[in-house]
Amino acid sequence: MKGSLSEKKWFTWLMLFLVSPYGIYLLLKNREQFPNTLPYVVGCIFAIPYLGILFTEGGVWVLLTYSAALLLFAGIVGIIKGSVSSLKISNRKVAGITFVVGFVAFLSFGNGLPEAKQTQAIIDEETQVNGDSSTDAKPVTNIDETVAKPPSSSKQQETKKNEDEDMSSTSSIEEKEEPEKDTTVTVASEPNGEMSVHFVDVGQGSAQVIITPSGKTMVIDSGNNDDEDDMVAYLANLGVKRVDYLIGSHPDADHIGGMDAVIDSYDIGEIYMPKISANTQTFESVLQSIKNKGLKVKTGTQGISLDIGDGITADFLAPIGSSSDRNEMSIVVKVTYGENSFLFTGDADERSESEMITQYGTKLDSTVLAVGHHGSNGSSTSDFLERVKPSYAVIQVGKNSYGHPTPEVLERLNNVGAEIYRNDEQGTIIFTSNGYNVKVNTNAWEYKAPKTKPKTEETTKEDSETAPAATPTPPPVEEKPKAKQSLSAAATISNATPTQNSNLIVSVTVKDGQGNAVSGAEVTLTLHYKSTETIYTGVTGANGVADISFRIGRAAKGFTVDGDINVTANGLTTHTSTAFTPQ
Repeated sequence: MKGSLSEKKWFTWLMLFLVSPYGIYLLLKNREQFPNTLPYVVGCIFAIPYLGILFTEGGVWVLLTYSAALLLFAGIVGIIKGSVSSLKISNRKVAGITFVVGFVAFLSFGNGLPEAKQTQAIIDEETQVNGDSSTDAKPVTNIDETVAKPPSSSKQQETKKNEDEDMSSTSSIEEKEEPEKDTTVTVASEPNGEMSVHFVDVGQGSAQVIITPSGKTMVIDSGNNDDEDDMVAYLANLGVKRVDYLIGSHPDADHIGGMDAVIDSYDIGEIYMPKISANTQTFESVLQSIKNKGLKVKTGTQGISLDIGDGITADFLAPIGSSSDRNEMSIVVKVTYGENSFLFTGDADERSESEMITQYGTKLDSTVLAVGHHGSNGSSTSDFLERVKPSYAVIQVGKNSYGHPTPEVLERLNNVGAEIYRNDEQGTIIFTSNGYNVKVNTNAWEYKAPKTKPKTEETTKEDSETAPAATPTPPPVEEKPKAKQSLSAAATISNATPTQNSNLIVSVTVKDGQGNAVSGAEVTLTLHYKSTETIYTGVTGANGVADISFRIGRAAKGFTVDGDINVTANGLTTHTSTAFTPQ
């Protein structure tokens, strides 16, 4: 039978299978070729999915967009062939009009398609960042609370003093109604592949990165303000493209200082922070970055359980209840993969640890413990460590003036048999787990108990009884007085009014009492930022000068940062200072 393609019987059958609405149209147009009912039944069956789409969200837009695409295709065919008789396209002019109409319709209907929504296993509380966009605006956090069933795993907490100073601006939190309790229990599958856990060396701060076997990424804390570039670079070196879960344990600068840069640099999935604010520039910078991307913050609290995939679960064990103390409100997360588990404790203190002991008891048992509050004596109590029983303990600590980690904490960790690892001694610590065994990228730090032998009254008496009789000594020989030894230091800074994120150099010149250059002098520079302090060290060269370079990050504009400088050489010490004001 000679005729156009649309009149071919085989073509009608093909369209019934591939594009059933158009196939049905051809079937009716060429009905004289199809006297029996079979083609019509087939056409109706294959048209059912198209009808089903109408009852889905955005289904009408999907079908309209699909129809526009067919019209667009018909216009192209008409322009090439000169006509499409089945659609009454008689010439190329009509085909061109059909193409334009189809193209415009496709763009218009396509914009109406619903956006993909992210499925969340458990929603506890959401914090929507609002507020005016002006620089004087105060970020406002709204929270929708949902309570999930407490997980079967446990957590540890740690303590930390609040080192952030108050700012003139404020952040507020508005509470909303609490929905019904979610009793969903997360069931993990069998381990499959290797998970890596990175305790990133960010000095006196905290930052952990978890990479699952399938490549999902969880970041817990992001170091201090001046660590943000290093944190972003570290994630880039790992090949991270998206941070699926971002957790700020609590709003202290040494934990969330680099979080705004992470948010700015990567696609972010879910964000969790505790329901407590801080009147600091650091905290407001994080909220602003969240607002700029139109993201939401979920309130992290005890009871949340996340199924990360690959048989890995993350259970939030704290905070339990509420407090005005930021350390007590630290999020504590237990990540479990098969037989291995990692307990991340932020700056949770003794009170939080006690609450977790009561809530979870021996369920706090974990393979690896991120030691609370950088090894502060107010965390990692003996009772808590007895419940956790860690095989490995990681202390995220740098040079500091707080005495972290304290000898008491080191002794308690040693007493429970934990292998100790320290960022200040070993750099970044990386654990890998296949769900059954754990490997570490370095050897454990060697713990040495302090050697003290106090003198008792009994031994003193014994020593005095057995001491030989004193023998007369000759009169002292008069010696010529030695020249008085002294040490002096002077400091200069490369720029006293730098812009944010500038690199600065502090040069310290050290001389003795005779004005001679002193080489090998140990120089310690302590910078007192608005919300934290950072310590740098250096050693003088043969010219008696030590150059200490550093990056100021997003230091608060207009706030003068004082720098205390201590110098030690040949048993002598001296002091000087410097300062700069970020612009």
